[in-house]
Amino acid sequence: KAMNLLIETKARVTTVILNRPQVKNAIDRQTAQELAEAFQYFDQDPNADAAVLFGNGGCFCAGADLKARKEIPEDQVVHVVQGIRDAVQAIADIKVPTIAAIQGSALGGGMELTLAADMRVLGESAKLGLRETALAILPGAGGTQRLTRLIGYARAMEWITTAKIFDAQECLAHGV
Repeated sequence: KAMNLLIETKARVTTVILNRPQVKNAIDRQTAQELAEAFQYFDQDPNADAAVLFGNGGCFCAGADLKARKEIPEDQVVHVVQGIRDAVQAIADIKVPTIAAIQGSALGGGMELTLAADMRVLGESAKLGLRETALAILPGAGGTQRLTRLIGYARAMEWITTAKIFDAQECLAHGV
């Protein structure tokens, strides 16, 4: 049973809500595991014709939970990163259409979640960016490849190398 997600299937649409608003829905090891399991399950659910991913509390997802990561022994960090990668890949692999409904920030791993969805719907408050590069960390869940396929090499390089946060209008103009 999911603890960091709220999940409901209604009218053949499954909603998955990141439910850690106290930490801006940051992805820790447990949340990554729950996301991967949820999307793998829905991929087999005959009652789900679409999946929509939301964030609770006015923020889509701040990315990896860096505070939780500090408490993990260095030799275990690779497993946490792999868990986030698995969660993102589970979203990308699902056979039904997936939509990331974005209010507030979708940064780092949060943006990578949105890039794994088939469509992104942004509210006026949406802000997206691959902020990891500001910390000398490369996006680790396929975000660089997915973004490049979505908006082209030159624009993707701007997003990746500047670590800039883009508002909803800029995302629309860039094709995100």
